Amino acid sequence: GKQAFVPGVVDFNSNAPGAFEQPPKVDILMGIDTTGNMKNAYPRVRQEIPTFLNNLNLRGWDFRFITVDVSAYTNPSTVTFDRMGVSRYDTFFTRLGTWMPPFPGAQSDDRRLRGQNGVPVDGSFFPDSLSSTPNDGLKPGIENQINFLQRPDINVENGSNSARGFVRRDALLAVLTLSSADDTSGGRWVPGNNGAQVFQPITPLSTYIDQLRRMKESLNLIRYYALTSQNRTEQCGLGGGYATPGTRYRTMADALGGSQIDICTTPLATALDSLGTQLNSFRLAYRKLFIVLGSEPNVSTIRVRRLIAGNPSNAVTIPNDATNGWTYAGFRTDQYTTELPAQNGSPAIPMNLATGYMIELHGNARMSGNDQAEVNFVSAGDPSAG
Repeated sequence: GKQAFVPGVVDFNSNAPGAFEQPPKVDILMGIDTTGNMKNAYPRVRQEIPTFLNNLNLRGWDFRFITVDVSAYTNPSTVTFDRMGVSRYDTFFTRLGTWMPPFPGAQSDDRRLRGQNGVPVDGSFFPDSLSSTPNDGLKPGIENQINFLQRPDINVENGSNSARGFVRRDALLAVLTLSSADDTSGGRWVPGNNGAQVFQPITPLSTYIDQLRRMKESLNLIRYYALTSQNRTEQCGLGGGYATPGTRYRTMADALGGSQIDICTTPLATALDSLGTQLNSFRLAYRKLFIVLGSEPNVSTIRVRRLIAGNPSNAVTIPNDATNGWTYAGFRTDQYTTELPAQNGSPAIPMNLATGYMIELHGNARMSGNDQAEVNFVSAGDPSAG
């Protein structure tokens, strides 16, 4: 069956010792047009995607990344889901000796921290063969993306089966489309007034928008990004040649809180960097509720500081206080440690499951943006605690 493109291994820089920062999660599905002039764009995509993912690592994301073809109808059962790009927080990297625990005390054999066969491969890996436009000329990209995401081995709840899937309950779902043509999901070609064929939608685009919305418990946990042409052009900067407006993809982006970028006038590297910046603004909105410790502490020795913008030289002591400070929460299993605050009429959404010994933050001690927590303590049973 068809295989999904997987980017190369990327590097990760960890936070400074003593600073506790649990990475937010994002699951990225990228739909790529593989026909026409987009074939010429493949070398550029192959070059830029690893850089894009490396930047996500540097910005502190725990990501999963996979692509699907948006050029022709693809039966989702024929897409081989045996490889995907993952960050160094995925326990796949244990075998390479470069795994980064997503929180203190995380275990390298915890299957909940492992995507299904999450095997990063060389960045030159692409589908074995490029698709060709079928005789009916339809390119049901949005339908392909939704069909793939609805597979039972792709979209599973957190818990005993979370390691098998791609979509995680406590992660942002970002759907990207890179195409020089428009979507033709749920429709057909019919003769136009001048004799030319025109696309006639049968299934309303709102149906696909609703299907994507229902994949997450809140609209705030899904974003759609359209990297398409804004206008009809004979010389598209990405790959060269003819491009038509990606109107339907752009409508999806408007409806699902994402953005649209004209890929024919914007360099691909610039477009991907812009997406990374937009995702980062989402991360900065997170509110930190719990701090995970690497071992059981002697509670009387715990000291907590807020590092303003992550800067140890600009630190504020957080008191041991149940109103506007911290309290020791003991050992917690599958505890949500952050939340996305209530917005746009949606309630606050708990995020980032973790297990371990924890400190709970209260009131104005809860952190957001680039602020980090620095925790110092002596482990329980350590004689140096006095």
